[in-house]
Amino acid sequence: MASQKIIRLLLLFLPILFITCGKNDEKPEEQLPPNNTLEIQQAIKSDTIKPAEMPLAQEVNQHDPVKAIPNPDDLAAWFDKSGIYTLQLSSWKTRSHAERDRKRFYDAGLDCRIEETVPPGSDRRWYRIRLGSFRTRKAAREFAERYVQDLLEEPAWVDYK
Repeated sequence: MASQKIIRLLLLFLPILFITCGKNDEKPEEQLPPNNTLEIQQAIKSDTIKPAEMPLAQEVNQHDPVKAIPNPDDLAAWFDKSGIYTLQLSSWKTRSHAERDRKRFYDAGLDCRIEETVPPGSDRRWYRIRLGSFRTRKAAREFAERYVQDLLEEPAWVDYK
């Protein structure tokens, strides 16, 4: 009886052992012998090497809208103090996460605020990162597409103030 159990266990584990200890099909990476490397180094002449021309930081910022910081006057033209809509960029369970995210937006030229709230029917406090005051949903969406969307993983939420 005990010998039959041992035989069954061996029959169960032997195929697993053969599969896991089978031949490795991966080929080792080919490396150049040291002599070939030496020949390549000797073939390069120092007078034929030219330094790469790097673009100025200002040129990169002018052509890269993600990294360019928006002009505060352009941003102010979008906002309307009497507007009833705002953009919610993110929401966090801890104030420290909200502060970190707010700093990320601030570094990108967007001066957003943190609003602390407890949703109805919940006892959990949330910290929402919000930006702007807009007269219409359309204006809020257009602003988000132009200045905010590249900083977010998901679209900004247009909400009432």
